[in-house]
Amino acid sequence: TGALLARGLPKPAARSRAMSALERAGAAHAAALSYGELDAAEAVRVSIARALSTRPRLLVIDDPTAGVDLLARDGILILLRSLADEGMGVLSSAGESTALSGASRALSLSEGRLRGSLSPELADVVPLRRRAVI
Repeated sequence: TGALLARGLPKPAARSRAMSALERAGAAHAAALSYGELDAAEAVRVSIARALSTRPRLLVIDDPTAGVDLLARDGILILLRSLADEGMGVLSSAGESTALSGASRALSLSEGRLRGSLSPELADVVPLRRRAVI
């Protein structure tokens, strides 16, 4: 609720919006827990909820399935896909290709070249060029 209070929302409205975001992220049960009491999947869901509470148009998330057990990974990926299906932009990094499940587009950076297309297997190669620093 801190970010919402800093934006000028009254405390009851901030709490309500935070709880709605926790519910949307599948982490309502975590409302009474401290961050240190959360497992990896719960921590990811709470982090997503924190972002959702501010009603962003774009969610940027770094490797959301890192450290999350296999059983919980699919739920997080389904959550991110559902947010994208609802119209939110979702930009995620991934350390493993399995974390790309459900992605509309996958890009990779390899040897200074950006590779990507709608399907990672059919990636085009786009050379990166240095821009002049002015």
